[in-house]
Amino acid sequence: MLTKEIISNEDGRKIINGKIKSEIEKIYNDDKLFKINYLSIIIIGKTGAGKSTLVNSLLYGDEKKA
Repeated sequence: MLTKEIISNEDGRKIINGKIKSEIEKIYNDDKLFKINYLSIIIIGKTGAGKSTLVNSLLYGDEKKA
């Protein structure tokens, strides 16, 4: 309740919105700020569930590699 009152009395919503917009602008203007160098994904499931088929279709189309 106290937090809501402070935000209301101190024009906090405007300040918070300004900070959010500022952070979004930083991200938008700097492509390297959140650059992903690599991505690891784990696919789990029972035998015959289609894990390899999923990987093959996403990465290689009709070729069977996984």
